[in-house]
Amino acid sequence: MSDKKSESEYNFETYDPPPSYYLSDAKVATTSSSSSFLDRKDSRHYRKPSQSLNAKVATTSSGSSFLNRSASKLGKMFSRNSGNKEALEAMEQILKPILEKYDIVFVIDDSGSMKSSDDLFGSMARGSNRWTEAREALMPIADIANRCDDDGVDIHFLNYPAVGRGLKSAAEVMRLFNEVEPFGGTPLGETLKKITDRYLQRLEQAAEPSKATTQELAKIKPVNYIVITDGEPNDLLPDHEIKKVLVEIANRLGLLQFPRNQLGIQFVQIGDDERATRLLTSLDDSLKDGNGQAAVIDIVDTTKYQKGKKLDTEVLIKSLVGSVNRRVDNEGARMFRGDI
Repeated sequence: MSDKKSESEYNFETYDPPPSYYLSDAKVATTSSSSSFLDRKDSRHYRKPSQSLNAKVATTSSGSSFLNRSASKLGKMFSRNSGNKEALEAMEQILKPILEKYDIVFVIDDSGSMKSSDDLFGSMARGSNRWTEAREALMPIADIANRCDDDGVDIHFLNYPAVGRGLKSAAEVMRLFNEVEPFGGTPLGETLKKITDRYLQRLEQAAEPSKATTQELAKIKPVNYIVITDGEPNDLLPDHEIKKVLVEIANRLGLLQFPRNQLGIQFVQIGDDERATRLLTSLDDSLKDGNGQAAVIDIVDTTKYQKGKKLDTEVLIKSLVGSVNRRVDNEGARMFRGDI
């Protein structure tokens, strides 16, 4: 008898797999999507949120300040080589005031290239590849995320046609991860567009003049997307090009003057693909679409997972809050030195 969980046990939401899952251009839908929010020439009927409304949305400033005040204490603790349990408890204490305000969503690259290894001979001896490295990277991140998000976390895959929602423990996340076999392309832009569209539409509808109230906006929690991937996307349609998708997300938020920490996207790179590193770095440092249009707000951060090494505390914290906390994004590990 199989010990795998059923879809109902995982609280899955199924959806149509992206075209790249089938590896056939013939299966790509030819219908064009409706014009985006940014394409609308007349946006006058969307009023700018008032200062009072804006203050009610993503009110994470106090959490950010708390992290800033706590960085020195945490850095000194790690310089004393504190035990793993003490470090985890300290991280939970420091990160929870920030992360409990967010819905945390994992997006996992399950493309065929995740079966590859960057260290062929060493990996053969250890039986590891990028997929096992992704598992090793995901475990501690999911552990801390679940400690800080009482609603449970969601997990999406680029190709696997099911979504785990409200998973309450790292063990549940890992059981779902272990159900998946890497296969297909890397439709990263398409997947992020599909996931974020639903959320952005809720924000846009709540901010319409007839509906815009502090109560309606307060019902919508900010979202922290954590993307674990190994390489460059290979989306098949121009509208799904990753830079275009990210610029549109940022500008839809900026058009209504939502704060930058309303939505964050953190990329955690697995593997040593230099082109992927350059791409992800450009998304973080100078995000522009193919036409040279820059994002009006910065919603992206990137972190590189070092193969064969456990995620240290600095990388863990940057992976969890780098996209929604400006100081962590800018300073990274320097923030947690024992002498700051």
